[in-house]
Amino acid sequence: MAKDLALSAEKNINASRKILESIYRLSKKHQTRAFLVGGPVRDLCRSKPKNLRSIQDLDIAVENHHAEIGQELAQKLRARIIRYAQFMTLTLHLPDQTHLDIAQTRKETYARPAILPKVEPAAINEDLYRRDFTINAMAMEITKNRPYLMLDPFFGQRDLKQKLIRVLHKKSFIDDPTRIFRSVRFATRFNFEIEKQTRSLLKTAVKNNYLRLLSAERVLYELQMIMPEPKSKAILKKLQKSGIIKNLYGTNLPIKFFSEHGLLPAEKKLTHFFAYLPYAKWLKYPLKKEIAQSAQAIQQFAEPRRKLAKANKPSHVYKTLKLMPGPALEILSQIEPKPIKNKIKLYLGKYSKVKIFTTGKTLQSLGFAPGKNFSQILQTLLYSKLDGKIKNKNDEKKYLKNIRT
Repeated sequence: MAKDLALSAEKNINASRKILESIYRLSKKHQTRAFLVGGPVRDLCRSKPKNLRSIQDLDIAVENHHAEIGQELAQKLRARIIRYAQFMTLTLHLPDQTHLDIAQTRKETYARPAILPKVEPAAINEDLYRRDFTINAMAMEITKNRPYLMLDPFFGQRDLKQKLIRVLHKKSFIDDPTRIFRSVRFATRFNFEIEKQTRSLLKTAVKNNYLRLLSAERVLYELQMIMPEPKSKAILKKLQKSGIIKNLYGTNLPIKFFSEHGLLPAEKKLTHFFAYLPYAKWLKYPLKKEIAQSAQAIQQFAEPRRKLAKANKPSHVYKTLKLMPGPALEILSQIEPKPIKNKIKLYLGKYSKVKIFTTGKTLQSLGFAPGKNFSQILQTLLYSKLDGKIKNKNDEKKYLKNIRT
């Protein structure tokens, strides 16, 4: 296992180096400066200098010709391009499922708080100044002779050493309140502290309801970024402690939520999160239909739970759960008390897979008149098979013969 991980790491290192070499050559061709920026630089500064595993998803900024460089690099790497013309950015999706961003260095202006900014071309220092935190406002110029030249105008390396999350200016959380989520996420992920003045600015922004100015899409994106984090439970606890959850949704998550959260895989955590919040508060969120329906089903599980507690036959369990979304049942099978979760697991693993041989065509061939009774007959056969009264095709034929005569 360790050998496989080492080989995978080496492969990622080599791939990243080759991409940087290609960008170096393209930037020379187009006579522009190019930089590795943001999170990859932060992660390189936190790890060993030769460890490029953390930057397989690269973030590149160039001062000119970003579209041409992106297009030529995509052709070389056989990557699929997604363009964001409004933000002068390209994302290249590589065949190995990694991606890299190529952006024009730019500055941002905000017409009012919490809306997406207007961007225009700018030099690298202005590009770094528009970023969220000092630890993400560093760059490595890859158009100079190696070793790459480090740009750190806001002392991000100092804050990395001191384990601090610090904004770059006093309006940071007002211009973009999503940074409130990110400050807590990064602080928890890296086991850092939020710097004293930054913490004060965060509290003020929350108190003044800047979070409520954000679109549902942007809040949802930040929540989606939290759920796969290894420390997602700790992040959500800190968001609640900071008053962020209550500010957005008018209520806090109960203690029970946090004990359940840790039992679930990352892909189920967002559904579980919304199941504990008032439906009216996330009605306008652009959730996938499966997530919205499952969250509602979990919220409305009181009556099915009562029926399951009394269910003493497989058919009773089946009747109770057959209309519930599968993802909701998968979550409930992990978080419900043992007697209930066991019945849900039986339904998912066994009862829902039981099939009968008889079909509508079978009934017609036996002389049954088409009508509503078809579904009733098929349902009775299924329930009888679930309860062990009918075991095979011959038993089904005998049952049909008896009710036909």
